Amino acid sequence: PCERGDVVVIFGGYHCGGRGSTKAMRSNEVILCSPVTIGSRTLPCHGDLPCPRIFHAACMLGPTMMVVFGGRTNPTTSLSDLYVLDLPGRAWAFLQPIGERA
Repeated sequence: PCERGDVVVIFGGYHCGGRGSTKAMRSNEVILCSPVTIGSRTLPCHGDLPCPRIFHAACMLGPTMMVVFGGRTNPTTSLSDLYVLDLPGRAWAFLQPIGERA
């Protein structure tokens, strides 16, 4: 989770497959949680959406952008991709590395 003022921004991870389901599914949803009102809501987003994932890293880049790196799509597939979410515009963008691999 990433803190943004009075809201915690959560991306991805595991979630239940729906009402009555016991199956855990990977997610690429963005959820805004308010510790003040004890409420949460899903933030609909567009653009280059990251695939559903777990075990990724996320952090806020200033008050309006969240960066997500890597993770796993399943127990054997690791990711090393980088995405940025513009929260006010609700738009995801894939960031393509430039230069040679170290």
